[in-house]
Amino acid sequence: MKVQAERAAPIVAKAVIFDMDGTIIDTLQIWGDVDRKFLSKRGLPVPPDYLKSISLMSFDCAAQYTRERFSLNESVEDILNEWIEFAEHEYVNSAKLFPHVLEYLDELKKSGVKIALATAAIKRFYEKALSANGILSYFDVLCSVEEVGVGKTEPAVYLLTMKKLGVEPHECVIFEDVEQAAITAVKTGAKVYLVHSKNPLEQEHENINVIEDFRQAPLVQLTIDS
Repeated sequence: MKVQAERAAPIVAKAVIFDMDGTIIDTLQIWGDVDRKFLSKRGLPVPPDYLKSISLMSFDCAAQYTRERFSLNESVEDILNEWIEFAEHEYVNSAKLFPHVLEYLDELKKSGVKIALATAAIKRFYEKALSANGILSYFDVLCSVEEVGVGKTEPAVYLLTMKKLGVEPHECVIFEDVEQAAITAVKTGAKVYLVHSKNPLEQEHENINVIEDFRQAPLVQLTIDS
């Protein structure tokens, strides 16, 4: 693990892949509220490990996990519909960009590298959040775990994103905010940055670069100017 104290040196790559929730858009409060509303409606508290447990899962898998963990009688579809009802309005009105994200996206666009999203959010959420924040047009490719049927415990969503971009893993930079997702991203062979990580990492990771925010993210260029 390498913790950046200042901005990293420029690097050569053809594409940058971003996670969305917690990485470029702040949705932690949204999902905390959704969890509290959903479980309190059933007379249940929110376990401390619950949000972390579902953070890498696809939407369907998270609903199935929730149904089984709390022994709920509702169907997975009913759980999903209730989550969507709670969250959709908030993704449009409350999900805001983290500081310095827009400036970094502008910089990447000017450099000519491709920009992509690899998210665990469903399409109706990520399209609304990106549009509401005025950044949808920055992205060349949008990809979700719902397309691959497995969450970020496996590298499938990153590999599909790279395939859509037409680039090789070693030509990519990936930004994540969850340690386990960053560990998964490393398995692709891409260069990986963990951003906004407020908690101590559970273990050391030689191939994960930790940054506080996008002011410390490297300038990514197709070639390094001489």
